[in-house]
Amino acid sequence: EELFSSLFAEAAATSTAGRRDAGACQSQKDEECEDPLLEDETPRLVFRLKVVKAAWIMSDGPLKQTWFPQNGPKKDVLARIRTGLDEFKAKNVLCPPGLRKAVLEK
Repeated sequence: EELFSSLFAEAAATSTAGRRDAGACQSQKDEECEDPLLEDETPRLVFRLKVVKAAWIMSDGPLKQTWFPQNGPKKDVLARIRTGLDEFKAKNVLCPPGLRKAVLEK
């Protein structure tokens, strides 16, 4: 629990309010509206994924998920972050309050 708390705290501390919602981009071309998180360095995106994975494991989510790998292009890592967050609800795993906001805010 201490590991998760420190990871979650760091993710929340680096978040800022006012991040544009990627869902707002659906009406625009992909080239015109890229997710601001893609501006993060790859290690930072991987860290965000690690926070989601830690929350998943600490919440007793099933292991060996398809979204667990941390390698690949930034777009793939970001897609896995979003998939992981969505899987909490899909697989009825308790999602820590504020996790989505902390992980997805720029």
